[in-house]
Amino acid sequence: MRHRAKGRQLSRTSSHKKATLNNMATSLFQHGGIQTTEAKAKELRPFAERLITLAGSSSAASRTRPSRKSCSPRSANGLPPGPAGTRGS
Repeated sequence: MRHRAKGRQLSRTSSHKKATLNNMATSLFQHGGIQTTEAKAKELRPFAERLITLAGSSSAASRTRPSRKSCSPRSANGLPPGPAGTRGS
């Protein structure tokens, strides 16, 4: 039973799932969008939002922490702009 289990398994081990999320987040930041399954996208969203939030902080440690989690070093300034007229843009 999976009562109160957080997240989706995605038919992977925990290390493989972590690597998959890192790769998908890197591709998302590099290309501005990716094509994936709905389950993977739902699992990726909070992971990527956490990286964006950490990268947007003003301290040096906060800016380098996302680059250790993700393959590609990114900063909040390097992210592609979101659609105009939406919240958060």
